[in-house]
Amino acid sequence: QQQKQQQQQQQQQQQQQGDLSGQS
Repeated sequence: QQQKQQQQQQQQQQQQQGDLSGQS
């Protein structure tokens, strides 16, 4: 369970970074 949660968090962070780079 912990491992799955970590993976989900990493994916969310990557998506957010992608959005920011698109705006810039």
